Amino acid sequence: PPPPLFGRCNTTHGLLPFTASPTYYRQTSLFFGMYVIEYCFIINSVPEDRILPSTCYKANDPLAKMELYANETLRSAVKGFYVKAAGSSSRTVLASWGPQGTNTLKVNLNWADEEANGSVVCVAIQKPYTMDDLCLGAPGQCIVSLFNRDIGDSCCPFFSTTSI
Repeated sequence: PPPPLFGRCNTTHGLLPFTASPTYYRQTSLFFGMYVIEYCFIINSVPEDRILPSTCYKANDPLAKMELYANETLRSAVKGFYVKAAGSSSRTVLASWGPQGTNTLKVNLNWADEEANGSVVCVAIQKPYTMDDLCLGAPGQCIVSLFNRDIGDSCCPFFSTTSI
């Protein structure tokens, strides 16, 4: 079952035209300094004919945001996000957390389908901490959810990911 933070939306897979890769990779941060490692997720698109009908998704809804089930006691170790939409230049984004007690780390994206397909979202974490320290849930896994909107009837399929 999904972590409690995803209970406010429809977590069914196949409702959105976006997926998070089952693995993430690490890279040295060029943006946040040599004491920071970035852990990167690749976002891809799902063909339109494979999207399940639902009330939470409407054609052309954006990839509004990505959330991670994360240990909020490590807030100070998360330096931000490095994001790169397909066909665009990269940018850094400040880390954003849900309300105290929700263990929700999030980044707003607002990407259209063509921007989301092949895009990269990286979480920048201060050494000595790693994704294994940050992610809650099963050991060695990180739970990521993709959202098409922030309010109302939203879709938010979640994906269990592991390190390459």
